[in-house]
Amino acid sequence: MASHSPVVCVVHTSRLSLEPFSLLFRELGPGVAVRHAVDPGLLDAVVADGEVGPATRERIRSRYQEEARRGCDLLFNPCSSVREAVEALAPELPVPVVQVDAAMARAACARGSRIGVLATLPTTLGPTTRLLERTAGKAQRDLRTTAQLVEGAFDALERGDRAEHDRRVARAAGELLPRVDVLVLAQGSMAPALAALADIGTPVFTSPRLGVSDALARLDVPC
Repeated sequence: MASHSPVVCVVHTSRLSLEPFSLLFRELGPGVAVRHAVDPGLLDAVVADGEVGPATRERIRSRYQEEARRGCDLLFNPCSSVREAVEALAPELPVPVVQVDAAMARAACARGSRIGVLATLPTTLGPTTRLLERTAGKAQRDLRTTAQLVEGAFDALERGDRAEHDRRVARAAGELLPRVDVLVLAQGSMAPALAALADIGTPVFTSPRLGVSDALARLDVPC
């Protein structure tokens, strides 16, 4: 590990992720310096277009290049909706990029072959499902995914109604349970809903803690 404190830059696409990831890095990597770059217009554009369009893709590239130029040892992407765009530009960058959901995908694929994917934004379902399929393929594991959008949950979260968000996620999880061995909550913002799923008897994976641990491991920082 370098003699200086490692520097991680977290590139947020929503202000909703700022506090949770600030707390996680502080808890798991107290010796790491963390810089947060927040560009909420990125996720707004992806949701409005229904995908990462060319203009948004270029905006993501500019943001990551700018943050790399400012200086850091690792770039961290906490947004699954833009993961594929970030993955595509990663080879251009001078520092490694860790995706929040990569470790979650590895853990879920190791645990079961019938994986249910829940997301509160439609733009996350495709990237997460494709990530799971690639992860299972690399591990030479069979996989069947069942994806479901939790209607209205993200709107509830944006207006500050976490309880309603979690109720909707729990209800959707209950609908998937008969068909799956493992559940994946595709967005980091869904992680607090774990408390509402504590007694379902099916493994549930979320990305924030696993993703931060993955980033710290890349920096050789014990956590």
